[in-house]
Amino acid sequence: FPYTTLFRSLHRYLDKSKEQNIVLIGDFNLYKKSDEYKDCNNIMSDTTTTCTALLDKLEGLGFEEIRTINESDSGHYTHLDSNKNGSRYSKKLDHIYVSKSVSDNFKCSVNYVDDVNFDRDDIDNDNKEWYIEPFTDHSLIIAEISIK
Repeated sequence: FPYTTLFRSLHRYLDKSKEQNIVLIGDFNLYKKSDEYKDCNNIMSDTTTTCTALLDKLEGLGFEEIRTINESDSGHYTHLDSNKNGSRYSKKLDHIYVSKSVSDNFKCSVNYVDDVNFDRDDIDNDNKEWYIEPFTDHSLIIAEISIK
């Protein structure tokens, strides 16, 4: 799937609409570059654009990511996965971005519920038949937006 094509279209729309009250929320499958995660070109089949560049472009259009006070630059993890060698890792793939109009006029906060995410490896063998597919491998994100 050509992520950069999707994001180019999204960026064009947001550039024209950035004065409106807009909230973008969901699984972007993109994360900020940090020492822990070098880049995400493995999902960028059509370009060498990094995940960080695509998210930075949203911020360059005036969109702000809603984060908790304690989140680091790489963010609160929202996704659990395993490498081919079986080692576990986590990334922040799910995001909430708001337009400047929303951040100026509304109080925005986020909370995460991590205990909803698991994967089949976390289930003991006696109960695997009940869990053919995991409920989710992402954390629940709760956005609270209210008038200032």
